[in-house]
Amino acid sequence: MSLQVIPRMTFRELLEAHGIHSMPALRQRTGLSKQYAWALWHGRLNLGVRLAQRLSAQLDIPLVELLQVQRQRPPAARPPGRPRKRREREP
Repeated sequence: MSLQVIPRMTFRELLEAHGIHSMPALRQRTGLSKQYAWALWHGRLNLGVRLAQRLSAQLDIPLVELLQVQRQRPPAARPPGRPRKRREREP
């Protein structure tokens, strides 16, 4: 069994190459929740093996292509809340 050489694509580029051009279209064809579909579409979540298998069956995209999707780097973490004000020292 030989693996196909597929150019590295993001998940969104792969979907667009297979005719899914919007996040609502992804939701409609897969039945994913709005929040989950948004996170996948915008690269906030990466594909796992089980989800790739499920999407392969639902979208008729070869599993090999889904597993070779370029992983997105997670967004930089933001510090929670506002920074504390510094107290002025009394002389």
